[in-house]
Amino acid sequence: MFFRLQTQLKNPKLFIYNLFHLIKCFLFPNLVWEFDNGIRFYQKYLIGFQILRYKKINLHEPDVEAVFLDIFKSYKDKGCFIDVGAAGGYYSILIKNHLTKIVVHAFNPHPYFFKMFKDHLALNKVRGDVFQHKVAISDHIGNCDISGGWGGGIIDGDSVAMSTLDAFSTEANISDVFLLKIDIQGAELAALKGASELLKRTQFVICETHTSQLYKQCKDLLELSGHTVLQESAKVVSHEGGLLVTKLA
Repeated sequence: MFFRLQTQLKNPKLFIYNLFHLIKCFLFPNLVWEFDNGIRFYQKYLIGFQILRYKKINLHEPDVEAVFLDIFKSYKDKGCFIDVGAAGGYYSILIKNHLTKIVVHAFNPHPYFFKMFKDHLALNKVRGDVFQHKVAISDHIGNCDISGGWGGGIIDGDSVAMSTLDAFSTEANISDVFLLKIDIQGAELAALKGASELLKRTQFVICETHTSQLYKQCKDLLELSGHTVLQESAKVVSHEGGLLVTKLA
């Protein structure tokens, strides 16, 4: 999903475009990009290659967003939205724009994404029942570090609190989950393992995976947890990885 320096170096035109984008955002830090669905992001939080992609189809991940919109039709004013790996908040904002009464719990352990999420909530004037947590989600409780920059993952350390979805849901007194979305750069299986009880109370799951092995492992775990696979793809056009969409049977 995230842009890598080696890709820039292989494509001089792309490198120049990204450099121009960085300079533009440095000079004008409040420039805003507006998607076709009305969601607004500060351009300083985007990467040049993303802007180029959005100029072709002006949605963040069109195929994934279509899944969200279809699931929204099933909402009956019951259950919250849990956004694990919320990043800039695109999907948290999307769901609040469509389901205004739903409670959102978003997880961003990295301080860069934590601030980005907060800034985008304010920019989009999202109000009411959106809670952001600076906690890493895994299969056990403890502490960790987050590897630097875009697409950072969990590594050994003690700078960030780490919990499980089961422990969090107990602490937050969450009884029902309408939709659980997980996209955490390869740590999706660990997050699911730490949600064995919560999955029994979760109506829908959208899980983005980043290797073929991880894709199969997550699919097997979800099915063992009582979920039926509604949609699956080992490769999704709009990002590097697979997509699993499940519903509690």
